[in-house]
Amino acid sequence: MSHMVLRKIVQDVHNCGYWSLLIDESQDITAKEQVVFALRVVRPDPFDVSGQFLGFAETAETTGDALAKLAEVSLTAIGLDFQGMRGMAFDGAASMTGKSKRVRTRLGSNYPFARFSYCKGHCLNSVLQEAVRQGASMRRCIDIIQSVIVYVKSSPRRLASFTEFENGQEDYVETEKLKKLCPTRWVMRMLAVRAILQNYAHLLDWFQQQFSEGKTEDKQATLIHINNLSDFSVFFSLNTLMRLFAMVHPIHKWVQGVNITISETRKSFATLVRLLHLEAVVQGERRRIGGRIVPVTESDIETYFMSQYRALFQTALDEIEERFHVDEAIVALEDVLIRYPETEASEVVIRTVSEVFTADVDAKRPLDVKVKTEANQTDRDGWHVLDFVSEFQSDSMLPVVLPNFCSCLRLLLVQASTTCTA
Repeated sequence: MSHMVLRKIVQDVHNCGYWSLLIDESQDITAKEQVVFALRVVRPDPFDVSGQFLGFAETAETTGDALAKLAEVSLTAIGLDFQGMRGMAFDGAASMTGKSKRVRTRLGSNYPFARFSYCKGHCLNSVLQEAVRQGASMRRCIDIIQSVIVYVKSSPRRLASFTEFENGQEDYVETEKLKKLCPTRWVMRMLAVRAILQNYAHLLDWFQQQFSEGKTEDKQATLIHINNLSDFSVFFSLNTLMRLFAMVHPIHKWVQGVNITISETRKSFATLVRLLHLEAVVQGERRRIGGRIVPVTESDIETYFMSQYRALFQTALDEIEERFHVDEAIVALEDVLIRYPETEASEVVIRTVSEVFTADVDAKRPLDVKVKTEANQTDRDGWHVLDFVSEFQSDSMLPVVLPNFCSCLRLLLVQASTTCTA
């Protein structure tokens, strides 16, 4: 049955023509390394984007050469033709996206038509992880959250005691239950941070009750939690982290949609950069988080905390600008669709695209895009890639009349923004 399903999937992929390869790897519960293969495909009619799960493959080696060979052998064995691959998306692991002897390098050299996309979901997770890592107060806050959650949730007795205490409060309103910090996806830690904030006052009161009524062996641990939660810097850092996570989380969730294009992802990241910049603006000298915290006078307290706040957002901003990159050929595809022929560099853009995708775009036929613009008498300022998808879906003759434009549109749609769907 599984072979029949795979044959049907491969046949559908071949009919589509273009596809992108998504690879991710992780250890299973038995500590064996599992590699997952998935595809992103674009059907030529009616330009529908879909994802196809192919399966898992166990591997004992996680080097770039071993993973690239595993991908080629596994996918060739089910009849997949790599000549149709026009994109590949991986996470930021060194074996996947490094500059030498990596999956990206080997597959890229064997199949130059396939353009690489760094998983944008992994990018956002790395941004948050690095932003927190560089701030001593933020790192301490995360450690305190973890210790509080573990202390309460690791004991059924303590968890039941806290739940009973919280339900008995006069000001009680239903809140989110305490959640453990996600060990790998930093964006998902927002759920744990939000739950702690919603239960913050009741947690502090409960710990004080536990200290006064608890056993001697519990009092030392309880007192540590009381002192930590009573520290304003912890409460301030927690709220600061929540504000940053709340900005990143919706974009992280949104880019995982199957129909999301690289073009839409670039716009969402540009919006995030503008929001982070507004939070990171500092008048005068900017101080980074991290390093040794020097004593501050009472008059400097507000400046001290605001410098921490702004430095966190500045670090996140710097990390996004360093990590978020889009292949120049993919950018050129978007230029062809949205800005050609209005830009002066139209011929250069067409040449760039045709040199990369030599089998798909004919550089001698650049005017078919201009024909479309004049035929519809439409000003494309403000147009989006999906606007053109709608045009092609509504008129079956457009792919015939505008072959170059059709190819560019499909090539852009097939590029994956994230491997999270894999």
